[in-house]
Amino acid sequence: MLTVNIHFILLYPGADRLSRDLKAINLTIKEPNQTEYTSNRFIFDNDPRLTEFCRKRLVKIDVDNILKPKMEGTIMVATKNIVLNNSVLAKK
Repeated sequence: MLTVNIHFILLYPGADRLSRDLKAINLTIKEPNQTEYTSNRFIFDNDPRLTEFCRKRLVKIDVDNILKPKMEGTIMVATKNIVLNNSVLAKK
């Protein structure tokens, strides 16, 4: 099994103040000369628009895409392990 650690530094996303959309990060992984791999978008546990109904629906369809940011010093940090198909990672 190949393990790759990648760290992203992002600004905390925001939705338009009149929008009902959740704050989210859309993730696409693209390697040179390979088909891009799109993941479920990541949403934030502390988003007031993330309802209990939405949480239960995600559990029901077995989607684990909620980030739980924690304060570390002066920045908020969220960690998520992503497992990709071996064909996406295999380069040998």
